[in-house]
Amino acid sequence: MAGGWIPFSNVVNPSTIHNFHDMLMVDRDLTSFFCNPEAWAWSWSGQTRGYPPVTLTIDGHSYPAIDCRWYPYRVLRRNRNCNGLVVESDIRMINEQRAILVRVRISNSGPAQRKVDLALSTPGRLRADGVSAVNITQRKGFATVVCPVQRPGTVTTDRGAVLWHWTANLAPGAEQVLEFAAGDGREPDAAKVADNVARWAREFAVQFDACKHDWQQRWADAFTPGNTHFSGNLPVLVTDNAALARNYYMGAITMLMLERTQFPVHPRSFVVQGERDGNQYYWDGSMQATAWALLEPKGMKACLRRWLVQNVRSGANINLHDTRGFDAARHDTITGYAFNACTIFRAAYDYLRISGDRAFLDEKLENGKTVLERMDEIATDWKTLVLPGSPLANYGENDNLLECAPAYIHRVPSVNAQNVLLMREAAALHELKGNAARAKELWEDAAKFVPAVLDLYKSGDGVWYGLHKDGRRV
Repeated sequence: MAGGWIPFSNVVNPSTIHNFHDMLMVDRDLTSFFCNPEAWAWSWSGQTRGYPPVTLTIDGHSYPAIDCRWYPYRVLRRNRNCNGLVVESDIRMINEQRAILVRVRISNSGPAQRKVDLALSTPGRLRADGVSAVNITQRKGFATVVCPVQRPGTVTTDRGAVLWHWTANLAPGAEQVLEFAAGDGREPDAAKVADNVARWAREFAVQFDACKHDWQQRWADAFTPGNTHFSGNLPVLVTDNAALARNYYMGAITMLMLERTQFPVHPRSFVVQGERDGNQYYWDGSMQATAWALLEPKGMKACLRRWLVQNVRSGANINLHDTRGFDAARHDTITGYAFNACTIFRAAYDYLRISGDRAFLDEKLENGKTVLERMDEIATDWKTLVLPGSPLANYGENDNLLECAPAYIHRVPSVNAQNVLLMREAAALHELKGNAARAKELWEDAAKFVPAVLDLYKSGDGVWYGLHKDGRRV
């Protein structure tokens, strides 16, 4: 499932790896990285890096990464012209731990033997062991520890940084390997962090290989009925079309990359952006609803219990740290994402469709409503968003909708079309439960609403109008 080598000059967002707790993003040098679960790592500022940079120098010079290659469990970076030397680094994260392992290979590609001064450096202070470095300033309230695996020839400190030095005599074609382990934790736990990092450094080869094995096992579990990790499984795609197979399985890889096992809502949850701690956006999550219901129905059901009580007119996400709570205020307009009603309803509908868990419809939620009652409310929430002059609902401004299309506002056709779908599907659920009268009302409401939506179609051009709140068709 690995990618190919890509020139870093073509890369806007550097590669990431995930260990089912956190995300790491590589920097544009050969050894540094970003890993900060409390902030958006891609801001690329000193405050959000999380870890202090670890810099490699060769004979006093540092070199950028020219190419990178992504795997689910690691990222490779390389520069094949570091003054006659080839440098390739391999960075991994230990499964479900704040633990980073880096292996650097420096090889002599020239025809003559080379004596080379190698150094790794990082901001911080030298610990009492005389080898590892600790930093408590990079990330407020946290301590980061970095420890080399190969004992350096000398260790020095200079202007708030620790430097490890090695001298290598490299015959043509020979290589020198440098490795280091890094970890972090709350500042009061700095001693424990240091002990863990020292252990990972001692066990480096075993832990390094385990990163690959753990990902292979998670991958196998995802496609194995009755596996010991997930409560379901994804189907294996049987095809002779290699491109189609890769597209399918890369979708599965993306989903697994975003699995998180540390949150109280459910131990097998899925975030939608790796750099944001515990954020689960309805819109993004609903896009994988079918796969989610197949792979992890128990976890999906637990998350849906949180989704369904949320106010569809405010916010855009839940945080998986929170097991209770919702916005009970009455909002006369859309203050969050316009798509909340549809994405929450559709994810729940897909869970019911895939799992066949009809009993879920009768379960009571935190707000005292049954799932079916709540889905009915969501399907008809649009009715109090109607403005004078049209039966269509007003879904707000640019920030409530696509965020990048200022004319796509107010009474847009797509979200109003979704109201038709939600009423039809709510009607089907009521029929399933024997509520024929309510089902009939919803079917009729949906049928009455269809002409107002279709009236926004621009016949012959294949496009749609939006109806702004001032009455203009745009």
